[in-house]
Amino acid sequence: MHADTSAAEAALRAYAESFARGDIDTVVSLLHVPCIYIRPAGVTVFPDAAAARAGLSAGMEQMRADGYHHTEFVGLASRVLSPDLVAFSGAFVRIGSGGQELNRAGFTYTLRLRERRWRLVCAIVHDPPA
Repeated sequence: MHADTSAAEAALRAYAESFARGDIDTVVSLLHVPCIYIRPAGVTVFPDAAAARAGLSAGMEQMRADGYHHTEFVGLASRVLSPDLVAFSGAFVRIGSGGQELNRAGFTYTLRLRERRWRLVCAIVHDPPA
């Protein structure tokens, strides 16, 4: 299935940019709750917006304390799973306030179209693509 994924990609980029700015309200608005985050450290399910706000705020604060500034996507690829479901994969590079690379990871994020807005429903962070 081939479809235009530009609106879903714009939502993904808005999520990353809002996260970088520390704009928790916009980040949470771009989630489909419940949503799930799967990371090497474990699995987190956010059953509602309040839980997402609490969990993601803590992560934002820690990343800022570590010098995080923004995220860049590398090798971004999309796959339409159905008219209301798109998966994105690639790598993200976290950049520090001095322009240095802090870390790099692979990701697979699935966005779902709800109420005419693309929202992140599942985020998987994994080893970067080879």
